Amino acid sequence: MRATACSSWRRRPNSTGSTNCSAAGRSAASPLQAAQGPALRFVLAGDAALSEVLALYAPAQAAAVPPGLTLEAAIRAARPEPVEGDEVDAFGVRLAVSVMDGRRIAKVALMLAV
Repeated sequence: MRATACSSWRRRPNSTGSTNCSAAGRSAASPLQAAQGPALRFVLAGDAALSEVLALYAPAQAAAVPPGLTLEAAIRAARPEPVEGDEVDAFGVRLAVSVMDGRRIAKVALMLAV
């Protein structure tokens, strides 16, 4: 688990003027993408219901999702203090924080291996 103060991470500004933590020397490709090749990327609202999103894009995983779980909540379960660019694996898909609005995750990228 990473430290929220970016101890081993460096701060970098993003397009909205806030800052992100990024691992020094970290590869741009996520481990999921590196292992499975290119991915389709869909950007969705952070408050979208994960079960409904998976019903469209990954139906086999949709049944395992607790009712009412949003994309933002799924990310926060793994990263309590997310920053833009954070990626997590949840229910067989990769979710990435695309846009933060203050402390709220406004946009989430859903990445599916092709």
